[in-house]
Amino acid sequence: MRKIPELSTTTQRAISPKDVPTPARLAAAIEAVRDKRPDIADVFEFMSLTGIRWGEARAIRVNSISRLPFPQLIVDRSHSDRYDEKNPKSWRGKRTLPLSPRAHEIFEKYAARKHPDDYLFTNKLGEQLSVGVVRKFPLGFERHNLRHYAASTWLRLGTPVNEVAEYLGDEARTVLAVYAHVLGEDQRRDHAERLARAEGQISAGDPWGTPDPNLGPSTSNMIF
Repeated sequence: MRKIPELSTTTQRAISPKDVPTPARLAAAIEAVRDKRPDIADVFEFMSLTGIRWGEARAIRVNSISRLPFPQLIVDRSHSDRYDEKNPKSWRGKRTLPLSPRAHEIFEKYAARKHPDDYLFTNKLGEQLSVGVVRKFPLGFERHNLRHYAASTWLRLGTPVNEVAEYLGDEARTVLAVYAHVLGEDQRRDHAERLARAEGQISAGDPWGTPDPNLGPSTSNMIF
């Protein structure tokens, strides 16, 4: 069994909300690419739905799927341009993640009429896609942000941190550090709503937090 790495002193950079495209921006970017290269657009969409890295997407084969009891993607190889194919960037070396209906649809579309050992995403000659070709169709944001979009979506849906980490091939502490702003959204939203209610009370003439002089010191009107 592969040894779990020791805790590292390396600090993971928390991403900014600006690093994660909104659903509308992502959809518009993918559709713009689809007008020029539908196959590249499908790769980008698949990456945004699964959180896989470019090298992992490039290395997926037709047999990289488990269809029972439900469709799941098997990520066990990575093949970045100009490097040999290798294990994915994960201490687990292999991971399995559930596919959404749309992700499964894309997978089956490109798996049709191919041999199980063939690469899933290929060019018109049946060869692996190259990053040089992909770069000709910019999204308007970094390609790696597709991974951030997937992780942020899962967290907002209530998927536990350790489960998101498993699907990404990361450690839970990495997810906690990188997606801190997503994990704290509910608390910040609640705080903003409390502030809005308080300002509404002030506008209505209710001096919230100010003790009634007829009652003496009191915190009954204060908002915590």
